[in-house]
Amino acid sequence: MKLCVSGTPGAGKTTIACHLATRFGVPHIDVSSMASEKGWIIEDDEERETSVIDIEAAQDHINGMAEGIVDAHYAELFEGSPLLVIRCPPMLLHQRLLARGYSMEKIRENIMAEMVDACLIAAMEEKGRESTFEVENIELESAKRRAENVASDPAPGESVACQTTVHYLTEENLSFYQTL
Repeated sequence: MKLCVSGTPGAGKTTIACHLATRFGVPHIDVSSMASEKGWIIEDDEERETSVIDIEAAQDHINGMAEGIVDAHYAELFEGSPLLVIRCPPMLLHQRLLARGYSMEKIRENIMAEMVDACLIAAMEEKGRESTFEVENIELESAKRRAENVASDPAPGESVACQTTVHYLTEENLSFYQTL
């Protein structure tokens, strides 16, 4: 089994990816940690408070692995199907990122990315709608069950090609965003 887990920082992708790796007995492939360990970081982006990695080196190494759960903000760039996009409502995402100590600028950037479906759109463009599945992470146990179901039987009828996607670009969320 090899699948990818993507999502906005704070949505729960690492929590879900670790759960799936344990559940199915395959390696958890945390691309950010691996980039640090393997020396794939090519620069620090001070403005965006993140590291830029050598994506080709990461792809060469990770795509050569036979199995695992690939955990990355940009997981669509790696081999593995299906791709699960972990989603989180903006107000809950705000709480999670505050708890992590993110700057307000970084919180606003990530909330906007979630509202405009940035990870979902990137996943669909790279993997196709039929191989892309959303997992809304409001309640962790429910999100874990949904992720397990998709991982064990990625039925095309459950993909974003056939299911209504989560919509966070709402008046309520925009009003909340403007207060930040």
